[in-house]
Amino acid sequence: MRTNGIVAMTLRYEAFGQAWTQRFTTVSPSEIDVAEVLRQHGFGHIEWLGRDRVWFAASSS
Repeated sequence: MRTNGIVAMTLRYEAFGQAWTQRFTTVSPSEIDVAEVLRQHGFGHIEWLGRDRVWFAASSS
């Protein structure tokens, strides 16, 4: 569920015959926010990939 930029999720894990869930909330950063953090850490050109633009490729500066 997404409300005002905050995403609430519940993940379900299964392993070795057991299952458990993890609930959390997070903020979905904008493309501009992601690009700025990458530039601050030595990356240059950023290419957003796919129609949904949820993955990217970044080259070092």
